[in-house]
Amino acid sequence: MSHWHECPHELSEIPEGETVHIGLDLSSVRDFTSASMAHLDGDILRCRNHYWLPSKRVEYLERKHNISVREWINEGWLTLIEGESVDYTPIINWIVEQSSKYNLQTIIYDPWNAHAVRLELEETHGLPMLECKQTKQNICGPTKELERLVVNHKLDTGFDPVLEWMADNVEVKRDEQGNIIPVKGRGKQAKHIDGIVALIMAISEANQAETASKSIFAEEWDR
Repeated sequence: MSHWHECPHELSEIPEGETVHIGLDLSSVRDFTSASMAHLDGDILRCRNHYWLPSKRVEYLERKHNISVREWINEGWLTLIEGESVDYTPIINWIVEQSSKYNLQTIIYDPWNAHAVRLELEETHGLPMLECKQTKQNICGPTKELERLVVNHKLDTGFDPVLEWMADNVEVKRDEQGNIIPVKGRGKQAKHIDGIVALIMAISEANQAETASKSIFAEEWDR
């Protein structure tokens, strides 16, 4: 995690009116739901994530993983959803709010379990939705971009403690062709990586948009 800590994190928000892309990783019932808003600022990718969690899961997760969920709530990183399972209404409201503040170009989402959310955002609110199935072909490229951003200290997460915890849970799985995907770390007690998955989806579209003019990812990755 040394490269992560050396990245140029800033506490400031992305300035209103800037172009952003949102990656959305929806939970099934009781897990974290994560949204990652990404903005390219010169050669720095700035992301500002938010998280949602059913309130009945707080004590269990704090005890199991030795994490400070209540502290994340108090600091504004995470919003509780009352009950045992996820209600997507607060998530939809958050995204709509961001669309009123920023030039929201794309919401990238995994179609699994996302039908109702897609309909609400796309048909009711007129927001641009882009399906991204979690396949090796879709995820490999932006995963490499995220890895390169971190190693080259080009990622600003706003000192997000939830994302840092999830980043520490990630391992990279490689195949014989050099393709990589993020997976939950083996042998680790804390295995939630939802925020990283959301960030990778946001990077996938932010990178596509930037490549039309120039690429900030052209540097060779120095291990």
